[in-house]
Amino acid sequence: EGMWYATADNGADWFQRSYKNKYGEAAGWAAANGHDTVMILFKASSKVGVDGESVARNLADLKDFNGALGTYSATADHRFNL
Repeated sequence: EGMWYATADNGADWFQRSYKNKYGEAAGWAAANGHDTVMILFKASSKVGVDGESVARNLADLKDFNGALGTYSATADHRFNL
């Protein structure tokens, strides 16, 4: 309460269709954000294991990850361009 949450979009058409086919309803707010977060972490842990420092280093080097909201790349200050 008293907080804001902003999201850029509801996700790409492929994500919306896939979600509706699987769950029988439209994706709710932040579903695409959650999908991309989990997939980015899955990709990192598949590559370097589940050690936190290794995952963090991998995330810092992320380039051109294609997700439901678009293409992500890490910035030098530990954020992501989308």
